[in-house]
Amino acid sequence: MHEQLLQGLKPLASRLRLRASVRMLTRSAWIVFGIAALFLVLARFAPIENYLYVAGAIVSAWFVGWLAYSILHRRTLFDVARIADDELYLRDRLASALAFSKPDAQISSSIDAELVARQENDALEKLQHIEPRDAFPLEWNRRRVSAALVGMVAIVALLLIPNPMDAVIRERREITRTAQEQAKKIEELAKQVEQNQELNPQAQKQLLEKLRELAEKLKANPGDAKQALADIAKLQEVLNNSLDLSKQGQAAALDTLAQQIAQVAKTNDTPQDANELAKLLEQLASNPDALSQEQRAGLAQALNQAASQVAASDPTLANALTDLAQALANNASSTDLQRAAQQASNALQNAQQQQALQQALAQALNQADASQRAMAQASNVNTSSVNANQGQQANAGQQGNQGQGQGQRQGQGQGQGQGQGQGQGQGQGQGQGQGQGQGQGQGQGQGQGQGQIGGGVIGGGGGGNTGTVGGPNGQNKDFGTQDANTVYSPFSAGQGKQENVSGTDTGGGQTTTKNTKTSPQPGANNSSLVPYSQVFQQYNQIAGQAMQNSYIPAGLKDYVKDYFSNLEP
Repeated sequence: MHEQLLQGLKPLASRLRLRASVRMLTRSAWIVFGIAALFLVLARFAPIENYLYVAGAIVSAWFVGWLAYSILHRRTLFDVARIADDELYLRDRLASALAFSKPDAQISSSIDAELVARQENDALEKLQHIEPRDAFPLEWNRRRVSAALVGMVAIVALLLIPNPMDAVIRERREITRTAQEQAKKIEELAKQVEQNQELNPQAQKQLLEKLRELAEKLKANPGDAKQALADIAKLQEVLNNSLDLSKQGQAAALDTLAQQIAQVAKTNDTPQDANELAKLLEQLASNPDALSQEQRAGLAQALNQAASQVAASDPTLANALTDLAQALANNASSTDLQRAAQQASNALQNAQQQQALQQALAQALNQADASQRAMAQASNVNTSSVNANQGQQANAGQQGNQGQGQGQRQGQGQGQGQGQGQGQGQGQGQGQGQGQGQGQGQGQGQGQGQGQIGGGVIGGGGGGNTGTVGGPNGQNKDFGTQDANTVYSPFSAGQGKQENVSGTDTGGGQTTTKNTKTSPQPGANNSSLVPYSQVFQQYNQIAGQAMQNSYIPAGLKDYVKDYFSNLEP
């Protein structure tokens, strides 16, 4: 009897479990679908990364939970019997019969056994006539079902209609990816700076800190282009304040000096940097007897010319080169010449260290500009205003160098052929000279302008003087190579000759001898005028090296290339 009751209760148990599952479905589905739909609506007003996965995870988590409940939620057959008695108004027939029919049931002796058997048969007969579907119908709450259907339709519609935030999310992903790429490039540049043995340790440490700080900020950037550009702009400001544009002219002057000294030394190995130039000067000074008077004069003039060009950017180096030039011109003793060469060598080594720092700063600034353009391109931000500001800064430095050079050249020109001369450049230029006979003499001028580049931040780099250049009075004329058959070329070794101008002994003083150099007179064969095509490649090569080793805003590099392309003979 007990087994028959159990077999009859099993269909009721399955039906009750299905009803519980449907009840859980209708009670929770509309809530879950509503939450998912509201989340998708929110994703249309705020850029939420992977919002589709999040909405899918909400629905999937609910479905898995409901499915697990449906499978794992089970009732004992005794509970099923009690539920059936309660809902079908059977007055505990099924539960009592199940309890009495157990093999181990302990029935009181006061209860008649025949009565128990009749009660079990009655319960089994009732159980056989129960239809599970009719006894336990499924509960479908119309309001909840309707709400769930509305939520499902809303989810489908939100998935099918394009989300305007998708473009924002793609842009943020692109910004994040670009920021990661630029961070790697900056870290690679930091490794190069760290391996550079020519840099001052303190300046090297400060530059490395700034580069690595920016790299970390870019790697941690969540896709905020404005923040990334602001971080890059901070580094650009530091580098701009530390970059000394006047050092570019110094590097070009030392390159020219290296070529001229190599000609004097009659060597094919032109010094490639200031350190090699310093070694060559020490080598020449160690054996002054091997230098002819013509070589001494050529070397002294080359040193004087270089000194005048670097005077504004590095007065210490200019003084050292001038002292060495004077020692050569005055036929100083071997000891004095070597001492002057050693001072010039030390100054050149210091200049090489400064140039290495400026090159590192220029490379860092170029990389910062490239990172800025990459981030702006990823976020569709216009950086023309930023490039324009950088171009104005570069133009200001170039104008200052031009103003200084004009003051020098004009001062020199006024000094020649006069007892005393004074010339006005964009700054101030003064020329003085002494001569006898036809009034031939020497004049030197120096131009100084007003204005100062911001003080250095990295490595304590100082600012250089800059000048201002006034606008032209008339419209500029386009230049073509056909306009110049010959051009002025800097001094080459062996040019000029040496003359002695002796004083007259009057008894009131001592006889002095002064070495002078003559300039070609009008109409004479001037070796400084050379064919244009002969010097173009040299200057084009120097400009190319300067573009690689110096900071030039990206917007101006194309102008420089086009300039030399138009000048090509």
